[in-house]
Amino acid sequence: MDILRFLRLADGIQRLKDGIEHIKVLTEQEYALVDFRNIPKSLSRDTGAGVLQLVADATNEDPISLRLDLDFVKDGLFCQYAYVLDLDKGVLEVYGGSIYGELSAGAGRLNEIEGVDVGIYQSFVLTKLPEDEDEFVTACLRVQEELEDGK
Repeated sequence: MDILRFLRLADGIQRLKDGIEHIKVLTEQEYALVDFRNIPKSLSRDTGAGVLQLVADATNEDPISLRLDLDFVKDGLFCQYAYVLDLDKGVLEVYGGSIYGELSAGAGRLNEIEGVDVGIYQSFVLTKLPEDEDEFVTACLRVQEELEDGK
């Protein structure tokens, strides 16, 4: 699990904080000019959490281009999960689509986006992340299982 591996690196979070200043957020007009036959890794949907490493590696000489598309979390088919990494508060939040009605009623910053039907599965303090991927997944799926069981 890329996100957990990256965040558990001794210098990962600090490098991410340093790299953030080297992000170039593309406008819609700039994004429309992207050659999708030769798409930069930072703009590929297949990069996923690997974008954290790309941001951490960014420099003045080699900035990273990103597109902000919060509407993507509304797409339940292609966006089953979303991660929010809040470096100011030191937390990682895991969100999932609401195939269970109760989940969308849960608290979470993504619910502030109009039309979003997701809810928070789990919130982790960055200094207390799960030891391994199994523990991470189990903690996230616990909410889903409780909803399936009607708890």
